[in-house]
Amino acid sequence: MEVGADKGAELIYAAMRQIMAARAIHSIFRTQELQIIINNEALRLVEQSNNVVMMEFGLEDISVCAAHQENTRLFGFIARGTKEDGERSKFTCHVFEANSPGTEICQAVVDATQNVLKQKQEEASAEKQKEIENSILENMMATSATPPSSPSSSSSQLTNGTGTTTSSSLM
Repeated sequence: MEVGADKGAELIYAAMRQIMAARAIHSIFRTQELQIIINNEALRLVEQSNNVVMMEFGLEDISVCAAHQENTRLFGFIARGTKEDGERSKFTCHVFEANSPGTEICQAVVDATQNVLKQKQEEASAEKQKEIENSILENMMATSATPPSSPSSSSSQLTNGTGTTTSSSLM
């Protein structure tokens, strides 16, 4: 069910109420059984009879997940859709009735999402560190490639292992 935003458990609860009311009005009692598979990349809904992936949601696209407060078998989440040529993102609320408590499923989604976020932050941090190291190396190479100020002479001081300093000049 399409919703107007991607934040707030109240949107999920409202969608649950609407879906449950529609099911009661239209006498829909039989639903399709799917298996939920959550890994560090996505939440997949797989048809149990033939193992076909019916839907897949990237964890980065799931913005909020909530279990019903009274009916513990109900849970839902809001997923961000892809943008199409200048249109704003679409937000869709998906509601499920599960054999397991909805709170456990939501916790699994939250944990997997936090793992993905942590991994992306670590990758970004490592990439930033690598950029800093490359910048330092480039600066060092540029500094060492700079010719001496006087082409006729150059002097340097060397320290040997005993702590004494030796001067040398090139002519």
